[in-house]
Amino acid sequence: MDHIILEIGLALGLIAFAVALAHKLGLSNIPFLILIGIAVGPHAPQWGVFDFRFIQTESLISFMGRFGVLFLLFYLGLEANLTRLIEAGRSILVGGSIYVGINFTVGFTYGYLAGFPLREALIIAGLTTVSSSAIVAKILFDYRRMANPETQIVLGITMFEDVFLAVYLSLISGIVLSGASSFAGVLSSGGIALGFIVGLIIIGRWATPLLNRVLRISSNEVFVIVVFACLFLDNRHRVLAFEELFRGTVDSASVHPREVVRACLRRNASAVIFAHNHPSGVAEPSASDRAITRDLREALQLIGVRVLDHLVIGSGEPVSMAMLGLI
Repeated sequence: MDHIILEIGLALGLIAFAVALAHKLGLSNIPFLILIGIAVGPHAPQWGVFDFRFIQTESLISFMGRFGVLFLLFYLGLEANLTRLIEAGRSILVGGSIYVGINFTVGFTYGYLAGFPLREALIIAGLTTVSSSAIVAKILFDYRRMANPETQIVLGITMFEDVFLAVYLSLISGIVLSGASSFAGVLSSGGIALGFIVGLIIIGRWATPLLNRVLRISSNEVFVIVVFACLFLDNRHRVLAFEELFRGTVDSASVHPREVVRACLRRNASAVIFAHNHPSGVAEPSASDRAITRDLREALQLIGVRVLDHLVIGSGEPVSMAMLGLI
């Protein structure tokens, strides 16, 4: 047990060092974490009580890593706006097809010219085609680009790659894993794997309303953490529109003043009232709320739009930041 605790502490120390170095250099911590992971492992040295091979905790670290990826992908889903993804469906389809086509062709050509058999060349093509959705989401978050308009296209293309990968793996498994030698055998094995994936998607799609009724879930947005909305007013404070601007984990990285300015210009608004919820139920403006409000006020002053109030909504009465003298 002592060795496990020591190795976990050593791993956390290495991670902290990599993140601190990345922050110092103003870069994403993804490449630094990967380099730290490469440096340690079965072939790493052991200095006294510090064992950089992580033999005792290998299974635990592997489990925690998979768990972390699940939460990162869950965060990716929270930040993705379904409405905007649907609106950008054509662009995502075209861009994703071009991206997949180019990378697949390059990978397959390399495998073929390198003298690999057909099956190995197809595997190389698959490796060069897809990207890691988790890594893409983490880099976008690190560089505070989650609220940028092009981010939805980027996330959409990574999701398109994930769908392609699921279909491609189901087909390639019929060639590599099943040992089928005939064309009919390959199609049969690939069809079974593909049918399994499509079946799960269909079951998940049709089972959602049933689960909602069984679990008494009244809204599909049960996992939404925060919704940031805006009430647009004219110069006589008459309502022009009410629009949800952001959803997910709203902080200074995801509420982008540029998007709010663009929305105000689109609505020809003269004043605005912001509102967002606190999942904790405590409607007390946080330091982040004050910073976001300050940044939005400064940005909107440049185009002559007044921020009248920012409402923080919890389990009780909403709290007005204007009433608290914070605006």
